[in-house]
Amino acid sequence: MIKVYAIKLVSDEAFTLKEQEVKTYAQTSTLEKIDSFKSLKNKQRKLLGELLAYKGLHECFALSRDEIVFTYGPKGKPALIDSSDKFFNISHSGDWVVCAISDKEVGIDIELLKAARLNVANRFFTEKEISILNSLNGIEQEDHFYTLWTAKESYLKYLGTGLTKPLNSFDVIVNDNVVTVNESENSKALFFSIIPIDSAHKLMLCSPYKAENLMVIKC
Repeated sequence: MIKVYAIKLVSDEAFTLKEQEVKTYAQTSTLEKIDSFKSLKNKQRKLLGELLAYKGLHECFALSRDEIVFTYGPKGKPALIDSSDKFFNISHSGDWVVCAISDKEVGIDIELLKAARLNVANRFFTEKEISILNSLNGIEQEDHFYTLWTAKESYLKYLGTGLTKPLNSFDVIVNDNVVTVNESENSKALFFSIIPIDSAHKLMLCSPYKAENLMVIKC
């Protein structure tokens, strides 16, 4: 089972009006953390991420509010405390905050599409990935860059390693929109799903499930 929830950011003015209401869903540790945020957008992203996790975990697993308590792995990956069969992962970029809910480990990443950052690719991608990227131009190059980037990020989020595992330590292979990872260290069968959300963002899911035709539940 896997579902993806998404919510769009609102204006700073609209968020200010609803901030106190949204804060009622956040853990105390989260409230303490966002007090240091200067950006209202960053506050909104953090709070809406937890709101989506609450909503998804409640709808998918019938958990009450009191049963939803978050913890964090050694590299910062959020998880439901004392659970081995209920998982979630959160990402945000641009106008969107997204959350994947599953009964197996999961990783999700969303990125706002901009011009392909070849300087970033040269630093973090493998030689094979860079070669393919340099053979492309314009929109095709931009799209491929963000397919690679979101696949790598969602994979690391699935593993829970964060960037302590180098992005160039494994190859992402794209063939007719089928995305796979080539890495000898990890023998798990994983599937990558490019999920449509809008024309300005790339959304990628990494999961043991082959999530065909998976649509986003927009809140």
